[in-house]
Amino acid sequence: MDNGSVTNGGAVAPQQPSFTPEHLEQLEAATRRRFWIHAAALYTSAIALAAFTFLLYPSSARAELRVEALAGQCKQSKIGNGIWYQEQYPHQLDFSSSCANLGLSVLTASRGPWSFGWRLAYVDLGKMRFDSIFTMRDDEQHQLHEGSNCDPSTMSGCLGHGRGEQRARGMSAGLLAERIVGPLVLGADLGLFLYEGRFRVSIDGQGASSNVGLHQFDWRGYRATPYIGLTARYGDLMLMARRYSQVSAQEPNCNGCSGFANGHATQISIGISVAF
Repeated sequence: MDNGSVTNGGAVAPQQPSFTPEHLEQLEAATRRRFWIHAAALYTSAIALAAFTFLLYPSSARAELRVEALAGQCKQSKIGNGIWYQEQYPHQLDFSSSCANLGLSVLTASRGPWSFGWRLAYVDLGKMRFDSIFTMRDDEQHQLHEGSNCDPSTMSGCLGHGRGEQRARGMSAGLLAERIVGPLVLGADLGLFLYEGRFRVSIDGQGASSNVGLHQFDWRGYRATPYIGLTARYGDLMLMARRYSQVSAQEPNCNGCSGFANGHATQISIGISVAF
């Protein structure tokens, strides 16, 4: 390490501030509180928008509650070359994962073939993994060397072997609209996904750079991103496709660094939607 600095998948990040375990626990508790405050504000806004929809389309108002349970595949876009992986070195990047969606849809109003309401859900975008070799210093990420001249005090000339996983899970809330088309009910929804992005990584020296030791990190952060979705229902069978604008797992004090995945995420799921 370079004067206590932290390797960042091909980068030597600025030195992290030193906190006591008690201070770190207080910071994490404060972050959780902010997360739930934002979640409450998000759901309050969703209810208010649903009420607005009810007033906007009062001609044939009705209420319907549906419980939805879906599972499928998610895929997220990768962060740029040079951070957590480098094209000139071996790497395996798995950006696809099994994912799930468990939620409620409440239809509050209808007008002709259209129905309007809101949808709340717990969403788990699944777990992605990577296994890669990279230079330990960001300013050497375009060089090609075998690590035999590794200086563990500065990380110059050192190669690292990183193995990690990244996931995002949280709550989504938004407005929905549905229309009857023949035997199908086609719909669209738009809202916000408030989630915890988490990234775990273990780094040790690669080959001749084994003297760099073992370094393990577990970063997490809470944030929100907009999403847009399309649905199709046939009876109780439901198909859903969603696209989330930006999903990441920011590292603290690293100027916006993410895990190895950073960008839009796509979710394709199938399951049941049962009315009550």
